[in-house]
Amino acid sequence: MNTQDTEEHQETATENAEAVGRPGKIARTVPSHTDHGWAWMVLIGACTNAFILSTAASSFSVMLAEFFIVFDAKRSMIVLIGSLQYGVSLMLGPAFTRLAGEYSYRVIVMTGGMLATGGMCLSYGAVELRTLIGAYGLLTGSAHFARVRIDFAALRYLEAFLERFHCNANRLQEGAVNHFIRIGFGAGMINSPSKVINGSYFNKKRSLANGLVSISTAVGSLVGPLLCIKLLEMYTWHGTLIILAGIYLQTVAASALFRPIPKAAKETQRKRGSSRSTQLTMPITDLIKLGVHCLSNVAMGVSAFIVMTFWVLYGMSQGFSFTRAAQMMSVLGGSSVLGGFIVAATADRQWFPRHVVFVLATLAISLFNFAFLFARDLWVYALCCVLCGCSVGVRTSMETTILVDLFGIQHLSIVQPIYSLCFGLGAFVGPLTAGTLLDYTDNLKLVVILCGSASAVGAALLSGALYIDYGQKRTRREAPRHGASSTVETIFD
Repeated sequence: MNTQDTEEHQETATENAEAVGRPGKIARTVPSHTDHGWAWMVLIGACTNAFILSTAASSFSVMLAEFFIVFDAKRSMIVLIGSLQYGVSLMLGPAFTRLAGEYSYRVIVMTGGMLATGGMCLSYGAVELRTLIGAYGLLTGSAHFARVRIDFAALRYLEAFLERFHCNANRLQEGAVNHFIRIGFGAGMINSPSKVINGSYFNKKRSLANGLVSISTAVGSLVGPLLCIKLLEMYTWHGTLIILAGIYLQTVAASALFRPIPKAAKETQRKRGSSRSTQLTMPITDLIKLGVHCLSNVAMGVSAFIVMTFWVLYGMSQGFSFTRAAQMMSVLGGSSVLGGFIVAATADRQWFPRHVVFVLATLAISLFNFAFLFARDLWVYALCCVLCGCSVGVRTSMETTILVDLFGIQHLSIVQPIYSLCFGLGAFVGPLTAGTLLDYTDNLKLVVILCGSASAVGAALLSGALYIDYGQKRTRREAPRHGASSTVETIFD
């Protein structure tokens, strides 16, 4: 190990010396830990976590159909369970990424896995909707009760608490909103830190690494609904939750692979970040571009999680059986594997137009979402799932790479969590809005229209962000001669 590290540092020093020796070239430190060695083990851990989170998240669309049968409550309230789980786990990303950067990615992600597992185990004992929401609150809010022994007595205390303050449906909804900060705590500790440390271990092969993580997410989306159907048949929804808890527990083992970044490379990143400010100090044009890009991700979060929540129900409304509708969700997830694999294999090529493909994939998602309105036959519905899934796979596998292209690797650890936060905001608002719309209209086609409209808005905003970036690059290409002459005058003065 020491010999390998010595060779890596010597290789880095040689590259730096060559850069210094070349006229007109700027010396740049190349991180010695990237693109080889333990980076591939980190990638395995990130892919495992992405698979597990996607499997658990995609299973909720199947669970939702079961919850609609079991619980006599407003649909928007039942959907609130998923909205909280999806949204808050993503919105808490910035806080946990900052903690992971200050302390340890391994410790933070492992803690999140244990909290999520414990909360899912508590959900096993839920017999009423209010208890289920409370248990989901404990699912990942356990960190707030670190000194409290969590057992069934604590669960009974929670039930008494809910009984006292939530005597009817309206109060229950208010109480669930009060608990939303606790929901998704563990998933939030797993999601963003896993993505950031994976990006930190890759440079030239970052597109390949991000593509493989996206493929793992897509495979989880493929497996989740099929697994959930089988588990519901064998163990009911109570047993399904306890098995999902066991699946969450595997993130603890996967996170053990997240070896800390070497101290020398970490110091280099800090110096590079301090020279450009670690507080996300950017030109006003970059801040506008970031704002537009994040708003686009809010809209795409609304669209994506409406699909993830309601598409099994929509398939059933089109006349398909429960099992067949869930299988179509798996087809959608499996198709995204294909799209992600294509991008992972080609996105690092110089000839590959990443920005154009990213916009076209986002626009295609909108068009295929609207196409579901006309999918009355099974083959048409399956075709829409395949095309939409491929578009989603292309888009998700390129997201981190596009962030690096737009804002630079030195800002990735800050921009990535903000980007995920915006996606989480859409994930929270989208299903809840669709559930409320369904309460008032009882028409799932309006939910599909809302989904397609949100993704269309996302595509338009994304085009605006990339247009701003194109204008910036064109300005930089026109400025070098003036900048070089002014630099020479300053040196000689």
